[in-house]
Amino acid sequence: MISLFRILVLWVAGLLAGMQFAKVSIFLPEISKLYASNAEQVVWLLTLVSIVGASFGGIAGKVAEWVGLKRLLFFSLVTAGCLSLCQAYFPPFEVMALLRVLEGFTHLGIVIAAPVLMAEATPAKWRGTVMVLWSTFFGVSFAILAWIAVPNIEELGISGLFHLHSLLLVLFAGLVRIGFPNNDHPNKTRRRPKQKKSKFL
Repeated sequence: MISLFRILVLWVAGLLAGMQFAKVSIFLPEISKLYASNAEQVVWLLTLVSIVGASFGGIAGKVAEWVGLKRLLFFSLVTAGCLSLCQAYFPPFEVMALLRVLEGFTHLGIVIAAPVLMAEATPAKWRGTVMVLWSTFFGVSFAILAWIAVPNIEELGISGLFHLHSLLLVLFAGLVRIGFPNNDHPNKTRRRPKQKKSKFL
């Protein structure tokens, strides 16, 4: 039961990471109206997150080894929630673009840490099935927003959608914090013990 809880929490964390793309992609026309003077550049708000992923994926893996998977996931979710909250107020375009770049780093942290933690929480015979579940996070996140958010966007508003995304990110960061064992062992540089000189030298 505990493993199932952890698997579901991590999968939903993946859905929330997918929504970092979906909330802009699906509602790009509405966002374009908010940045009418930068209409031709608004598409960058979508692609900036992808550029960060393509450019820093390898480095993010090293960071995960250094800080630990649980810490990386927790801080990525919390930071992503704060960024989504800032985005909900639709600051000037240049600030929004910077927020999206930073959001790209949090996306990397989530999608690197969550599937590994899922695999660790899963018995070996179910691991393949759980990894298939993880692979659905991107498409399902788009489907959820298209199914639930699109019909209700007039009542919710684009700002309300970003606020809700922020709230869910922080909520699931809390679930990761309290629901997962604190067994991260970050890799730190350690001094190698001095070798004793051979008496024959």
